[in-house]
Amino acid sequence: MAILTVSPITLAAAVPIDSTALAAAAGGGDSFPNNGVQFLAVRNAGGAPINVTFVGQKPCSLGVAGTTAHDTVVAITNDSKVYMLGPFRTDRYNDANGRVQVSYSGVTSLTVAAFALPPSA
Repeated sequence: MAILTVSPITLAAAVPIDSTALAAAAGGGDSFPNNGVQFLAVRNAGGAPINVTFVGQKPCSLGVAGTTAHDTVVAITNDSKVYMLGPFRTDRYNDANGRVQVSYSGVTSLTVAAFALPPSA
């Protein structure tokens, strides 16, 4: 599992979100630091859709006894477009290290990058 570096998005420094900004997704999944303003950019240039799963860290809050945390699964079509996913609530997605854990149903031709918006003034 790789820990992704989060690139800040600011008015002073434009960040391109294209194939040059993305890196290969790790076969064992990835993680990235999260304070609630992070997004994950995902591009699937493969031959089939790929599911991206954001691992829920907190047990169900809907009152159902014995349930586990709810993961969020997003299907990324294989159209080579860059999709932005997020932001991620810290109380739902952060693990003990303050990171969001991400897994993939496949990684062939899947590239990702983490970005963060600046804090609101």
